[in-house]
Amino acid sequence: MNKCLNKEEFEKLIDLKAKLNDLDEEDYLLSIMIDNAENWQDKLVGLSYFLSQILERKLKKNIGCDSLIKLVYSLPDEMWFSIQEFDVNFIDYMMSCEHKPGLSLEERLIETQYDLDEYRYGRTFRY
Repeated sequence: MNKCLNKEEFEKLIDLKAKLNDLDEEDYLLSIMIDNAENWQDKLVGLSYFLSQILERKLKKNIGCDSLIKLVYSLPDEMWFSIQEFDVNFIDYMMSCEHKPGLSLEERLIETQYDLDEYRYGRTFRY
């Protein structure tokens, strides 16, 4: 199973791995997803766009980001995790697909990543 983390989940994963915070009881499902990724059962994906926003918030709290960047980019060595770069190909694919009306940008990005992971190239396209 593939799961694209939303911004909040991605930040909680970073905080957990950097030992800045532990997961709460309400993060039970995220905890299971992390355990499965650490056991190479399920893949987690983090979007670099969300990472940039998370790091910006950390900087505002005077938290050093160099170590966090290294940590995030080393996650694929310890768990089934990948970083989807917010590059021209990703943006082009996202903009060429019809999305459900009313979705936020975050929801559109997650939906786009899910479609890419599931090889859903035949969605309704705009021309």
